[in-house]
Amino acid sequence: PGAAVTVSVKGDEIARYSLNIDGVYTLNGGTNVLKIEDGKAWMIEADCPKTGGDVCTEHGKIWKNGQMITCKPNLLVVEVVGGESDDIDLIS
Repeated sequence: PGAAVTVSVKGDEIARYSLNIDGVYTLNGGTNVLKIEDGKAWMIEADCPKTGGDVCTEHGKIWKNGQMITCKPNLLVVEVVGGESDDIDLIS
């Protein structure tokens, strides 16, 4: 119920959005566009060059606690806080 995403640029949190409220958010002065719908978040636009590898717009949807989308060229990180837990136990 308290699930949200935090948006950080250069390590500083600039925004926090509830995963329970659908919306489209322009981030980092317009460099990225985040969409939240049905309790999940994903990047729908980015102005950085697509240089291959893990591009933020191709990352997919996030909704579980600790999941992240990173946009390295724009120094932006979107992270889920308070979301569903991932049932993986890394210790055992």
